[in-house]
This record gives sequence, structure tokens and C-alpha cells, in this order.
Amino acid sequence: MTTMGHLLDPEHAPTPFTAEQIREATPDGWTVQTRTHRDGVIERDVTVFRDPDDHEVTLDTPMGPLECLRYGVVGEGSAATFWFALAHPGMPVRYEAGPADAREVTEVVEYRRG
Repeated sequence: MTTMGHLLDPEHAPTPFTAEQIREATPDGWTVQTRTHRDGVIERDVTVFRDPDDHEVTLDTPMGPLECLRYGVVGEGSAATFWFALAHPGMPVRYEAGPADAREVTEVVEYRRG
């Protein structure tokens, strides 16, 4: 097997798939069933992918307001929301996950070179 990547920017690591390939492979309603082995226990989960909002969202972040695209993923009893900043391609600048009564939030607070 050969390693192939898509170099989106000479200063970024290559990605295994283009955004177009991911969009085509995961249409609205796409469902993925997973199985996790942890400490001898098998957990199963079902995740349903939803299309992103049809507009950009301004998100207040520790780095100031950022224009973002918001993606939601719904699982059994929990949900996750990802905000991708248009000015910062790569990992989401904000991620919320978990059941409604115990959501965890992770945010990027700074970008820094080397």
C-alpha cells in the first residue's frame, strides 16, 4: 500500500482525503456504527452525520471572534458539535461533545509556529 496525501498548503502536513472526498462519502444522514473495547468491555455506538449549517457562524473564541462552519454529529444519547474556523484550516477551533447534561467543551486558545 502506498501512502498518498493531499497537500493543501506547503506548511501543513498532507491530509489523507480532500474535503470534497469526505463530503461525498458522508452525506446527510450517513450512519456509522462503532465498537470500542475498553477494559474487557465492549461498547457500541451509532453516529449520524448531519450537513453543516448553510451559512457561516461567528463564534466568540479565546482568540476573538472567528467566522466558522459548524458541523453536528448525533449519537445514541449524546451529540458532538465541531466549529471549523475559515481562517485556520485544520482541527476545529471548538468542539463540544457528550450527553446534554454533561457536555465537554474543548477550544483552541492560541496558534503558534515552532
